[in-house]
Amino acid sequence: MKEFANAKINLGLNVVGEREDGYHLLDMIMVPLTLGDDMEIELSERDCFTSNTSLGWDKGNLMYRAVELLRQKYGITEHFHITLNKRIPMQAGLAGGSADCRAVLRAVNQLCKLNLSLEELMDLGVTLGADVPFCLFNKPARVKGIGEDVRGISIKKKYHVLLIKPEDGVSTAEVFRAYKPTVNYDMDALENRLCQGEKLPLGNALEQPAMEILPRIRTLKQQCLALGCSDVLMSGSGSCVFVLSSRKRELNKIYSYMKKIYSFVIMSEIKAF
Repeated sequence: MKEFANAKINLGLNVVGEREDGYHLLDMIMVPLTLGDDMEIELSERDCFTSNTSLGWDKGNLMYRAVELLRQKYGITEHFHITLNKRIPMQAGLAGGSADCRAVLRAVNQLCKLNLSLEELMDLGVTLGADVPFCLFNKPARVKGIGEDVRGISIKKKYHVLLIKPEDGVSTAEVFRAYKPTVNYDMDALENRLCQGEKLPLGNALEQPAMEILPRIRTLKQQCLALGCSDVLMSGSGSCVFVLSSRKRELNKIYSYMKKIYSFVIMSEIKAF
């Protein structure tokens, strides 16, 4: 069977606390994109994983961990042949690994007739990664806690998104270690303005620490602003920067300019309609 794994961006991200076990508590506005990875999953005599990337079939791969979790929890004995055509770059803040994990959870649930509900899959997903529950939900949402609290929100306008990623990525763990509680963005205002189609107060509390680790992110954002873009933000823990507009024509010129500088420059849309 075929699955499509949608990338995501964060229109807003606040760090609101930290648990005793070291996990940070977040308050975010997240939206899926039309950009994504193609995956085909079939029953097989043994586990087999092929990809257009260097990903291995081991504990470092969220898809592997998803299969092993389902085996442990539900006693499934089937094996799978997974073919992944990856378009979402790694270490970009676009939830590529979590999106692929979501695709595997959905596919195995169907192939093995586990009949797990979306809520049950999301409960499993949060044990694998903070973005997995949202990727399973796969609609614009307000996400809180460590990713387990997902509530759908409405978006009035259609938004086009220009994604630009520097050559280097950044480690999520390293960004959180560098984070200092110096800013707090208004997620309520952002959610309300999305519903009303008004100017968006974008903000990401992880942007500054990511820029300190990888200054190229700051340079990239400054280049976008210098070209007249107003809605520019780094997604998640980086390193991808996006430009948001309800008018695609505004992004075409920027796309052409950035394509000469960066290897990953792509046009997408928020998947909201």
